[in-house]
Amino acid sequence: MNLSNLPELWALLRTSAPAEIAGDFRMRLCHEGQGLRVFAAVTDAARTASIVVEIPEQLTPRRLTMVSGRRLSVIAGGVAGLPAGRVAIVLRLRDAEFEDLFAQLGTDLLAGIQRSTSAGAAVQSITRLIERWRRFLDQRHSMLAAEEVRGLIGELCVLDR
Repeated sequence: MNLSNLPELWALLRTSAPAEIAGDFRMRLCHEGQGLRVFAAVTDAARTASIVVEIPEQLTPRRLTMVSGRRLSVIAGGVAGLPAGRVAIVLRLRDAEFEDLFAQLGTDLLAGIQRSTSAGAAVQSITRLIERWRRFLDQRHSMLAAEEVRGLIGELCVLDR
């Protein structure tokens, strides 16, 4: 299995028995290599689309201990059910409207892992990619720029007099 069919894997995990359960995740293994295991996952309760990357504990990225945005949350740390000495980087989609983009993030994540020559390099690649995607997904798209909003408020105040 690979991450190119993530939407189908999430649908399968939402409706049928998972291959594995860890913590509150229903998971299917998608990739194993470079000392990492990558799973398509959904949360057990809400069936939220997620990606779980199991890594050696000593490689836990401190910058990703807890990153949360409007559309994506990332937690790096222990997950119940993982083998001893292993932790996970858990990416959880917070806005189902963006599941197609989240699947692309998974594909990009796997490509970065496969290009890496070691587990450490793979974790660095994952960290950079997550930070880049999080910034992209959390950018505010205002219909008016801040200066335009101030101008509109000024015009409304003048008209109100």
